[in-house]
Amino acid sequence: MSSSRSAWCSTGRPRGAQHKGYRECKAVKAHFRRAMRRCGEQFMTELDHKLEYDSVHDGVSFWRTEEVASTSMGRCIEAVRK
Repeated sequence: MSSSRSAWCSTGRPRGAQHKGYRECKAVKAHFRRAMRRCGEQFMTELDHKLEYDSVHDGVSFWRTEEVASTSMGRCIEAVRK
């Protein structure tokens, strides 16, 4: 991602779909956003499965995982608000 952005910046940061560097930078950025979204969804799915398993089999681990998840999620929400 950084190489396409630096290439775009080195050409004077042209705007508009008619510029190849602009299109490439936007495509790479969109790909990065999709990959980040996919990773986030995968993480939340794994966390959900772990919480579901722990709620039935191991109460201590369930509450420990839940506390860590809610604390980290709270930090993410606070960071977005700033």
